Amino acid sequence: MSGSVSIKVKGLVSLKAKYSRLPSNVIAGLTRGINQATAVVEASAKAVTPVDTGRLRGSIHARKAKNDGKSVTGSVYTDVEYAMFVEFGTGVRGNGSYPYKTEIALAYGNVAGQVAQPFLGRALHQREKEIHQIVSAAVSGAMKGKRNV
Repeated sequence: MSGSVSIKVKGLVSLKAKYSRLPSNVIAGLTRGINQATAVVEASAKAVTPVDTGRLRGSIHARKAKNDGKSVTGSVYTDVEYAMFVEFGTGVRGNGSYPYKTEIALAYGNVAGQVAQPFLGRALHQREKEIHQIVSAAVSGAMKGKRNV
C-alpha cells in the first residue's frame, strides 16, 4: 500500500464558462502554481517524516500536475508499503490519533500498535496558506499577462 496527498483544483468547467474563453496561459499558470505547491509539500513532508532507515523519507515525491479538462491535480506520494501505517497509526494506540480530517477508516485489532505520525497530512496542513498563495499568485500573474481576461 502507498500513501499520497493531492492538491486538486475543481471547477475548471464552470470557470471556463464564466470567462467564456479562458486563455490557455491561465491554465498553464494554474498548472505551474500547482507544481510549485506540490514541490513545497514534498519538501515539507520530507522534513517532518519520522526517520529510522530513511527509506520512507527518500520515497516521497511530487507528481507533475495533470489537467483532465475538469480539474488540475498535483500530488505528493510515497510507494512504501508501510507509509499509511506511519501516517495513520495502528492498533489501539493509533485509533483516533490522526489529527487531520480524512475519509480513511482503518480497522483496529486488539493490538497495542503505534500512534499516528503524520508526515503527508502534516506537510499539507502546515503549508496550506502558502499553497493558496502560490496557486493564487500563479493564476493572477497569468491573468494579468493577458489583456482580454
